[in-house]
Amino acid sequence: MRSPQPEVLIMSRCACARDAAAFCEEQERRVQEHLARIGVDHGAAIVLRDAGQSGTDKSRPGYKTIVEMVETGKDILLAVSDLSRLSRRVDVVELIRDIVVAGGRVITVDGGIDTELPGWELHVITGTSCAPTVTDLGHREEVHDE
Repeated sequence: MRSPQPEVLIMSRCACARDAAAFCEEQERRVQEHLARIGVDHGAAIVLRDAGQSGTDKSRPGYKTIVEMVETGKDILLAVSDLSRLSRRVDVVELIRDIVVAGGRVITVDGGIDTELPGWELHVITGTSCAPTVTDLGHREEVHDE
């Protein structure tokens, strides 16, 4: 059963070492504008920013927070600018499914994903299969923890 007000989470991520914070801020701005446009109150949103973090790393603080909230049964609305900002792993489909099964909602600005609208599953599958792979991103500068 959905609670009246889900916890709104805005996730941003950029793996580049330079200007990661600026890229994340731009993603967050776009998400906030989109949420306002579709009538979602995001005034008390929690912003999860994984600046300088690879999208394949499941130990990122923001990603872990989302997983923990889902595992503890929190009703969340997760908004990202693009599915790849959440994860570059194919198992992101499982996380989205877990959020939805728990009564939550996932929205992307790009890619047309809104799990409250019919056909969202196709958008998720298309988004994960068309997203650049790790090997395609080899030219990008990434930050790696030593």
